[in-house]
Amino acid sequence: MNIRYKKIPAVLLATAIMLFSVLTFSPMPVYAAITSIDVGAVTGANPATNLSGTGWAWDSATSTLTLSSGYTGEQIAITSSATDTATINVTGNVSIGSSIAPVSGEGITSDGNLVITGTGTLEIYTDDRDGIYSQDGSILISGATLVIDAYWAGISAENGNVTIDNNANIKIDAGAGIYADYLATIKSGNIEIDSSGDGIRGNDVIISGGICNIITLYDDGSHISGGNGIYGPNSVTISGGTLDITSYWQGIFSNDVIISGGDIKINAHYYDNYKGALTGDEGIFGENSVTISGGKLDIEAFDDGIHTYQDIIITGGTGTIKTIGGDPDYWAVRASLNTIILGGGVFVLGWNAGDNAYNIETKIDDVVPNFKTFFDIADTNYDTPLQDIWFYSLDDPDIVSDSVARNPVPQTSDSTGFLNGVIVLIAVFGGLALLVVLRRRIVGNR
Repeated sequence: MNIRYKKIPAVLLATAIMLFSVLTFSPMPVYAAITSIDVGAVTGANPATNLSGTGWAWDSATSTLTLSSGYTGEQIAITSSATDTATINVTGNVSIGSSIAPVSGEGITSDGNLVITGTGTLEIYTDDRDGIYSQDGSILISGATLVIDAYWAGISAENGNVTIDNNANIKIDAGAGIYADYLATIKSGNIEIDSSGDGIRGNDVIISGGICNIITLYDDGSHISGGNGIYGPNSVTISGGTLDITSYWQGIFSNDVIISGGDIKINAHYYDNYKGALTGDEGIFGENSVTISGGKLDIEAFDDGIHTYQDIIITGGTGTIKTIGGDPDYWAVRASLNTIILGGGVFVLGWNAGDNAYNIETKIDDVVPNFKTFFDIADTNYDTPLQDIWFYSLDDPDIVSDSVARNPVPQTSDSTGFLNGVIVLIAVFGGLALLVVLRRRIVGNR
């Protein structure tokens, strides 16, 4: 379900989403009446009283199912209303299905909210459905160790949220990694996802901690397919954690991408053995905006490094943004409206193709009042200086593009010539002013 909110400033959007997740969709310990449970060899059991079997025990007072190492591997189903919450406490090494005999259907299914916790390890193998599924509630994974091999999603909340917290350890090999119809939140833990579809998907995605390694490439023996690393149609907000993404499509895809922290590495390219060529997609795509105010961001993309139909705003952070596709239409940083750089230490690299090089390295100084951008043009003949980075005035696109020269008159020099530019640009956005001064010096034969 694609829910589009009205566009609001990035900071307010991130704050609103986090409050929304805490107040509205987080699984809360509301112990209402669970109507029936299927567990072990028991089906349709009445959970109003305490129950037990081989490797499991049900506590009716807290709606908690405890699984121990003796559990015999059957699927678990909890029938309830959407507002009920059931807890599964894993205390030993527990398996539902196996790698050689996966179950048919979901490994664990719940109609309402589901909390999975404990100090043990839970393995789930299913050959035609989700590993863990909630139909109308939210899912919280808190502190447990999960190994999931599923045909569809590893963890799926069809009409709710998914939250990973309390240093959970999760390994997923599935058609999709983590799916939430509303909000997917990673607060802490160690998460490994190898999926043939999207790695993490929610209408909104919030990552504030943890370690995530995501690969979304699938080789079926005749061709390669896959998905996005992180897909959040409305917003993706990253304030912390470590992410390592190798993707078939975009590393991050969203309407608004907001990055204020974290250590993020994106490889949006791969070698297709069947086509005998390097290919891939964009590192980050934000349809409305991409805002970077902190963190470390290293992107190597086949197509654009960062692309938006509107604004890219960089006020902090460090890292490298690189496009390697070898096409002049692929840009390291591409904004259809404005690219506003006020701080940070970001290096932007284009591609290099000999005399027609578009390899431009940009360093942004940390000190905002003394904003400086340094260009290092790799093309020694300067056939296309400054072509891959366009600067705009927010008031009038012609002001800066005329002074910097969007496609300047080609300059020539011998191998000893060089071009240095220091650009400072005037732009006004909501009372924010940025002064741009251009000085260009050409040394060499004329």
